[in-house]
Amino acid sequence: VVVYKMNRASRDLDSYITSMRSILASRGIKIRSATEQFDDSPIGRFIENIHVMIGQLDNENKRETVKDNMALYAKQGYWLTRPLRGYQRAKIVNSDGQERPTMKKGPEAKLVTQILMHFNRGDISVAELCRYATDIGFLNLKGKPISQETMTKMIKHIFYAGYVRSKLTDNQPVKAKHPGLITEEVYWENQEILKNKNKPY
Repeated sequence: VVVYKMNRASRDLDSYITSMRSILASRGIKIRSATEQFDDSPIGRFIENIHVMIGQLDNENKRETVKDNMALYAKQGYWLTRPLRGYQRAKIVNSDGQERPTMKKGPEAKLVTQILMHFNRGDISVAELCRYATDIGFLNLKGKPISQETMTKMIKHIFYAGYVRSKLTDNQPVKAKHPGLITEEVYWENQEILKNKNKPY
């Protein structure tokens, strides 16, 4: 088997040795690189492993760089993952003229606001809120009623108040680039209601 470089064969030494080289060797098949020199001698095997490990190191460095960049963007309020219900993907231009990912209000935005504001009245349970969501046509992606677990997560999402919070922000809320569907005041009131959902608010 001839590869251009050994990092095209694998970028993980353990899986290369156990899942590729040993299996091919048992069938009398050797691996060679078109641009790197090594043979089947002990020194050759060492050099072969070094080439794979260089690719592994490069991968791990890139992974750390990507993680650092994602954390930097998140701490600036950009949204980096799949949009939440009520939002859709969008991009905005930063001060350096670079496009960055965020969210904008989607077709379901008004329904999400309506649901969260309905809960803000303080006189209904999460189960009743799920039934209310069904009544106004807000269902899950399979067309079925929203579960209480999903609804509770929705109430707890500070993203709906225009903030970003994740491991990338050290779980600290950061003012986001996307618009909130409810005010910050309503969000915190809903958290208190949720804590005391069996008591009048």
